[in-house]
Order: sequence, then structure tokens, then C-alpha cells
Amino acid sequence: MSSDVGLPRLGRGLRRLAGAALFLISLVPLHRLLAHPRTGLAGESTVRTMEAYGELMLSGALLVGLVAVAAALVPGDLSQALRRLIHGLARLGDGAFAFTLAGIAAALTLAFTLLVLDGQPNAVDSLVQLLHARFWAEGRLAGPTDGAAFWTVQNAVLTARGWVSQYPPGHVAVLAAGLAVGLLPLTGAVMVGLTVFFGARLALRLQADDPAAGRLGALLLALCPFFLFLGGSYMNHVTAAAFVTLGAYALLRAWEASGHGGWALVAGFAFSWALATRPLSTVAMGAALVLTIPFAARELGGMAPGTRVVRLVALMVAGALPVTAAFLAYNAWFFGHPLRMGYEVVLGPAMGLGFHQDPWGNAYGLREALAWTAADLRALSVHLLEGPLPAVAVVGAYLAVARRLNAATRVYAAWATAPVLSNALYWHHGIFMGPRMLHEAAPAWALLFAVSAVGLVRICPKGARVLGRLQPRNALAGGLAFSTALGLAVLAPLRATSYAPSDEAVALRAIPAPERSTPGAGDEPGPSLVFVHDAWPGRVAMTLAAHGFRLDQVETLIRQNATCAVD
Repeated sequence: MSSDVGLPRLGRGLRRLAGAALFLISLVPLHRLLAHPRTGLAGESTVRTMEAYGELMLSGALLVGLVAVAAALVPGDLSQALRRLIHGLARLGDGAFAFTLAGIAAALTLAFTLLVLDGQPNAVDSLVQLLHARFWAEGRLAGPTDGAAFWTVQNAVLTARGWVSQYPPGHVAVLAAGLAVGLLPLTGAVMVGLTVFFGARLALRLQADDPAAGRLGALLLALCPFFLFLGGSYMNHVTAAAFVTLGAYALLRAWEASGHGGWALVAGFAFSWALATRPLSTVAMGAALVLTIPFAARELGGMAPGTRVVRLVALMVAGALPVTAAFLAYNAWFFGHPLRMGYEVVLGPAMGLGFHQDPWGNAYGLREALAWTAADLRALSVHLLEGPLPAVAVVGAYLAVARRLNAATRVYAAWATAPVLSNALYWHHGIFMGPRMLHEAAPAWALLFAVSAVGLVRICPKGARVLGRLQPRNALAGGLAFSTALGLAVLAPLRATSYAPSDEAVALRAIPAPERSTPGAGDEPGPSLVFVHDAWPGRVAMTLAAHGFRLDQVETLIRQNATCAVD
């Protein structure tokens, strides 16, 4: 067998194996491996959540199955009717279409931020970064450290140069910009809009030979509940998603035969900003895009000639240098070394990649990596589009059975799965508001789901029938369309309302903050800041942290012992 035949066959085999793995891992209850003392309370609560998701998928599949049977009885080709509906989106030019979708997505995100979250952060991650951004907006890189007990709050660190959040500064800078212009609630909406705009432009360019599928993917991205809801919660995932998507589009434009070097500068800048926001996932997604987009550009009509490749790489590096240098300087200034980040200062060496005891005192080995990854994919299946059919299983099925993948699908698949693989080596897997460690890859998953759904329908032979009257092609098209429409129109709004703050939190916000005298201004009242640790474990934990305990030690004490004993 010649190598030019063997390598493609090997690639197809590995791709089909990966697709089958995605299909099985998202459906088989491997998350039950977390029901073990080795994984502590986090594993126990995750198992309960995943079991509820399994029941939801099963009941939803029964409903979709009934609709699919009804669709199978429809005469003619139902997929063609759906295709004509999608083609109705083609009346707008590519630029206008992308801009319209970006506006819709931004408006939905802003509505979620203001109407559901009341414009407030709903997790300590976003709260701490928002507080840090307030100092930046006032012209200070860090907050005060006097009165350490007052300033000690989860996910923050008191350094010799001031109080900072543990997170890299990329998202803090975005929040600070929003605060500086008095438009903080718009920050998430703007980042979502940028992601959708450049995601749509990327899809339409990669799928120029199949505009219907490209526009469907862009539409699903603009309406993706998982992406919109987390995007409106002030968390840093959306900033990483926006800059990675911009980087992907700029990289494609730079690598095309007609590409301009300026796009290489933009790509370098965008990827470096994402790196300064969420380093691990950016490295994974950036590597996947750098390895696939040049080949996609070649398939789509040529790529930059060899004499220009070195120049383009040099321009990308030049574009990345300003942000990367600032990021490294930030780390050196606050944490003592350019490559040392706040995570390590707060959580110690146990926060790193690999298999070991995590900073919460729980085991993280191969067993846990498999179980947590399965939980991530099951949660993603439910949250991505909120439809009853598991989205990841649909993607896995297509990757497993497709005869070949076009350039766009290979890019999307690499982009979507890279952070799944990298996060398998990392101990932290949060499922609040969905598998948020995969949020920055949600654009790729939305585009990949559209390609997979359309591809599966096309694989079914036209006019084929079983049991005399049933058309499998219509059943599949109708089931997928119904599941997606039900998720976006009915289940997604229900999910959104579940994120609304509790009555107790709303009541606390209604209590006016005490006023204090502004220094040097006599008795004139001024603003004050009050932290309320709303539970006994929280108060105990922050008291320990204020007395010099590192947060990994605190978390281990709290999670492995009764609160009374720790107190």
C-alpha cells in the first residue's frame, strides 16, 4: 500500500474512532465513576446533575421520536422544504447577514444580563474580576491590601503590590473599558456580537460551496443559549471566545492566496489577547486552528505561496508581541515571574496540569479524567441548544459515518474538540450554567452541529422507505428540526429564568449600603464597599485565608471536614 493511500485511510479511521468515542461518551453514563469518595462533594453533586440530564434526554428523545415518525409519513422530501426555508436567509449579503445575526445575539445577551441577572454578576468568578476591573477603571492596577481580613475574598490574592484577582488580565481589561465609559452591562453583549459576526463570516467563507449549511450554522451560533447566557454573566469565557473567533477569521483571510499581511497582524493580536484571558483553552484552540486553517485555505482556492509563509508567521508574531509582553510583565509585577499566574499563587502547585491530588483534596487520575470529560460532554449535549436530542451525539454520529469531511468540518471539529482534550488533563470541571470550561469553544460546537445535522440528513438516500411508507430521511430531518426548534423556542427561556437570583439575593441588593465620610471632605458622605459571605463555610474559609492560609489549603479543609470542626 502506498503512503498516499495509507495515510488518508489512517486519518479516516482515526476520525471515525473519534466520532464513535464522542457519541458513546456523551451517552454512556461514565459520569457515575465520580460517585466515589475520591472525588468528594464536587463529584457527588455532578453525578446527581448528570442523572437528571439523562432523564431529560430520554424523555425528550421519546417526544422527538413521535415527531420523527410523523415526519416519516410526510410525502415528498421534507429536507428540501427545510432547505428552502434556510435559503430564505440568503436574501441578505454575507456582510449584512453576519451583522444582523451579531445584532440579534447581542440584544438577546443584553436582555439576559439586564432582565434575568439584573445587571449583576452571579458567580464569584465574575464578581472578583469585576471588582478588579473597578480598580483599573479608577486608574489603579490593584486594590488596597490594608485590612487584609476585609479584602480577603475567594479567587483573589493579596500580593506585595496590591489586591488582584487570580485571573489573567485580558477580561479584566474588557470589563474596565465598559466601566470607564459607563456601559458595563454591554460588555458581554459586545463580546457575543463580535463572536457571532466573525463566526458567521468565517462559516460563510469556509462553506462558500454550501451556503445553506453555512448560514444555518451561523444562525444557530447567534441563538445558542449556552453561549448567550454565559456570555451575559460577566465571566471571562466570552472574551476568550470573541478573540479566538476573530483570530480564526483573520488567520483564514491571511492564508488565502489573495490574503493581506494585515490580517496576520490581527490574528496574532487576537490569539494573544485570548491567551491573556484563558491560557489553556486558547493554546488548545489556537493550535487546532493554526494546524487546520492553512490546509482549508488551500482547498478553498489556494493559499499564500511559500515565499509569503515566513512573512505571514513573522507578522503574526509581531501582532502578538504587545499583548503577550504586557501579560508577561503583569505576571512578573504581581506574582514574581513572567510565567507564574495568579492561579498558582492562590492554589499552589496542585493547580497544574496532570494527574494528582487536586487543590480541593480530591483525586484526579485517569478514571476521574474520563468521568469528568464524560460529564462535560453530556452537559454540553443538553446546554448547547437546549434541544432534547443530545447535540454531541449528533456530532459524533456524523464524524463516525461520513465518507469524508470537507475543509470547514475539519476546522470546526479540531477547534471544538481541542479544549475537551486539554481540559481532560486539568482537574477543574465546572458545570454551573453548563460545562463552562468549554464555553469558549461553543462557536465551533454550534457550527459543527449544523454541519453534522445537515450531513446526516444528506447521507440518508432520497426516497428510501422502510415498512412500506416510512421515509428515514424525513424522519431524521423532522426530528432534528423539531428538537432544535423546541430547545431554542421553549426550553431555552426556561433555562434562562433558572439563572435568576434568589429572593434572598434580591432582598440584599435592595438594602442601601452604609455611607461613610469621604477622607478630607468633612462630613460629606461617600461610597462604601461591603462584602457579605452568605454562608457559615464561606465566613470560616475567608477567616482562614485572612490569617495566611493558601486557598487550596482552605478548600481542602472545608471540603474534607465538617464546618463545625473547622470553625
